[in-house]
Amino acid sequence: GFANFYRHVVSKKTYSEIDQQVYQLLRNWMLRRHRNKTLAWCKRKYIKRWGTRWQFTVSTVKSGKVKSIRLFQVADLPIIRHIKVRGKAHPYDPFYAEYFEQRRNRQWLRRKKDSRYLATPAIERMV
Repeated sequence: GFANFYRHVVSKKTYSEIDQQVYQLLRNWMLRRHRNKTLAWCKRKYIKRWGTRWQFTVSTVKSGKVKSIRLFQVADLPIIRHIKVRGKAHPYDPFYAEYFEQRRNRQWLRRKKDSRYLATPAIERMV
């Protein structure tokens, strides 16, 4: 919700700070939950390599296959800039009817893609 709401403005730094705070909270939880284990053991259990980064992951078995579910990183959400309306364009001017139709289609496709992504359960989006 928060990340989608602010994804059209300059927010990568804020997203990175949110990810850092979530990481700190999870790290503290991990160490509190396993007080008698070493930090290295906790990292082997909860933190795995995902691409070029280390991320909190959980392994689960679904239909006989082991799947790794990783923590969503808010900073991975792409920033999509708002496209301004052309200077003299007016929605009631027939000369710009095609321009506003293309604009509506672009917005509709982006919303459809986002809603399809959000409608898919998280377990199915993970590899």
